Amino acid sequence: MGITQQIGASSLIKAGVIDNTAARPASPYEGQVIFQKDTDQLLVWNGTAWVIPNSPAQNPQGLELVTTCTVTSTGGTAATVSAGVVTVGTSNTSVTIQNCFNSTYDAYEIVLSNVDGSTATSALVHQLVDSGGTAATTNYKSTGFFMTYVSTTVNGINQTTWETSLSATNYGGKVSIFNPFLTVPTYFNNTTTDDTYLRVYGGTHTTASSYVSLKLAPNTGTITGGTIRVYGFRNS
Repeated sequence: MGITQQIGASSLIKAGVIDNTAARPASPYEGQVIFQKDTDQLLVWNGTAWVIPNSPAQNPQGLELVTTCTVTSTGGTAATVSAGVVTVGTSNTSVTIQNCFNSTYDAYEIVLSNVDGSTATSALVHQLVDSGGTAATTNYKSTGFFMTYVSTTVNGINQTTWETSLSATNYGGKVSIFNPFLTVPTYFNNTTTDDTYLRVYGGTHTTASSYVSLKLAPNTGTITGGTIRVYGFRNS
């Protein structure tokens, strides 16, 4: 009778699988491989440090999906999140991606794909949300350009939101956000497309506060379906 039959496979200590940084081997040998569960990282001891395979550093700088976020929504069927991928619900009047900003990153890319609006002429607006769950509703400034058959420029000072594009079907684009977690002004720019417009916007939120979440909502109507992902540029 094998050991797994006597005590159960789930009770066995799995070689090389550890819970957290504190549980790493005290005297590793060069080339030793471990899997760390709290960060879902495969790591190799290179003789000096634990590093991600084929990388000279443990946490190489670069763009990575933020998987720690949660989501809340209002209206319709609730939005959901799995492994960092937010799926917009049915007829949502707002979707808030919670705890997506933190000290690991200063710069972020918010990527939206195939989000449908109920009103063809509506715009998707964004607000920064603090750790207490309060959305900032003043001091947004932006300027932009959007193109259809004609070209139009729009400007705004002391707005209540940032604005990007949204129309009836297949909204997609990215929003770059800089320094939201730091206690300094936050900056953004974005390029978005839908079935009617190409829009390019940029601006700032002039309040020097720290924000951890991002609220998105159509200025009229609702949004349904599609996905939202938050990526961070790792600082170190």
